[in-house]
Parts: sequence; structure tokens; C-alpha cells
Amino acid sequence: MATTGAGGNAAEAAEAAGVTVIGLGDMGGALAETLLRRGFAVAVWNRSAGRAEPLAAAGAAVAAEAAAALAAAPVTVVCVADHAATMDLLAGAGASAAAAAAGRTLVQLSTVTSAESRALADWAARAGAGYLDGQILSYPDDVRAGRANLVCSGPRALFDRHAALLTAMAGHALHVGDEPGAAPAFDKAHLSFAVGNYLAFLHGAAMCARSGVDLRAWCDFNLRHVASGAVERELAVLADQVCDRAYDAGLDASMDVWRGAIARTVEECAAAGVPPAHLAPLATLADGAVADGRGDKELGVLFERLVAAAD
Repeated sequence: MATTGAGGNAAEAAEAAGVTVIGLGDMGGALAETLLRRGFAVAVWNRSAGRAEPLAAAGAAVAAEAAAALAAAPVTVVCVADHAATMDLLAGAGASAAAAAAGRTLVQLSTVTSAESRALADWAARAGAGYLDGQILSYPDDVRAGRANLVCSGPRALFDRHAALLTAMAGHALHVGDEPGAAPAFDKAHLSFAVGNYLAFLHGAAMCARSGVDLRAWCDFNLRHVASGAVERELAVLADQVCDRAYDAGLDASMDVWRGAIARTVEECAAAGVPPAHLAPLATLADGAVADGRGDKELGVLFERLVAAAD
């Protein structure tokens, strides 16, 4: 039987009790495959029954309906398209779904918002079930390779109780807050960071393409810049600035300097005929910081304007 280091005893107990996976798309199928490979007793259910056949051949028990799947194990992992799909399958099972969930733990791994996670937590509470929200910040192949990142929110004691299972299922599991919506918020914030980086790269490449710059030379330069660790060091400075909310030192460049550099870059975009994209709101934030009298502060001070904008 598979174990997970110091959590071996907990993992063995989880294996003996089993786990249900509802939703066998690309991600749900990868989760069920991984659990089976690691020696867990796995029950599965999918609206399209054909998706369960390869897993049944690998040793999974196939539930006949959603309520039976919920009742099949003390932990049920739901990995369907979204919150609407989750609530649809629960509603479709009627009162038997709530009865089957009572005394068990429901782990939501579908793509949801914070508000939707809180709504499902309320449903679980009424059913007498424990609830954890989990968001996978990785791809199905990462799950199969045991290198996926799973962030979870909900009661810390409940997370600790199932940490061995969660870690075995993904590779890395991290508790990010007791409030049910914390994991979806973490996930969407990470997506903002990741996609923002991708957009910035594509935008810079477009500026080069429109300006006669050797595009391969520009791409290679930036790849070397990332590989050198420079970006990691700069992000570490920004992390300290926002966590400490202190912006007097770090990158050795004031908002006055940054504001000018951003303005000139926007001008360069116009000259190249490329939309300013993310630079337009960034310029507005920089203008506001300087207008607030924070021109002598470092770049991290923009965090204060972003946080205040929600008030």
C-alpha cells in the first residue's frame, strides 16, 4: 500500500476507507488514475458512463448514480466543469444526495468562484457534511507525475485529517485559509499573475515585430533574463514590500522614475501601432500614486492603490 512519508499511517487509513471521484474529464480522470496507482480504493461516477470503463478495468468501483457515489466512501472528490454542474448533479440526486453526504467530506475541485464555494459549503453544512474547496494550479499530466499543486480552503482540522489523501492525489497540497472561498480566490489571483506574465511577453513581442526588432534575439534575451534569477529576486523584493507594506527601499527606483518609464513605453506602443494593453491601467495607477504624494516610494506602493480601489 502507498504511503506519504510522515503521513503514512493516515494514508493507509484513507486507502482502507476509500475515496470517490465524481467527474471523469481530463482532470478528474487523472485524479482517479493517480489514486488507483497509489493503492487507494476508488469509486467513480460520471454522467457519461463510458468514461468510467478504463478506470473500472484498472480496479475502480463504478457507482450507478451520483447519490450512490457519495455514499461509497468517506471522502468524495467532485471535479466537474463548474459550480452549476456540481449543483445540477446534487439537485438531480435530490434528497438522497444530502442523505448520502451526511457525515462525509466533500472536496470540491471544480472551477468555481469564492461566492460559489461558499454556496456549496452552505449546502454541505445543511447536509451535515464536511467541506473543503480545492483548486488545482496545474495540468492533468502534472497530477499523473505527482508534481501538481493543490490549494485548499476550509477548516484546518478537516484539511489536516485528509492531508495524506490530498497530497497523494496531487503531489503537493497547501492549506490557504479557513474561509471556504479562500482557495478559489488564491487560484484566480495566481491566474491573474500567470496570464499577466504571458500577456506582457506577447505584448513585448508584438512591439518588437512592429518595430523591426529581431524577434528571436528579443525572446532569447528575456528567456535568459528569467533563467538568470533576476525576475525571482525582483519579485522577492515586491513580496517583502507588500507583505510589510513598506515601500522606501528595495529596487532602487522611485514611482517618479517608474511613471516616466511607463509613459515613454506607452508612447512607443503608439508609435509602433500596438495597443497599450496592460500598460494603460498601469500608467493610471502610477499617475495616481504620484498624485497621492508617493512619487518617492517604490513600485510596490501601487499595491495600496489596488487594495483601496475595492473600497
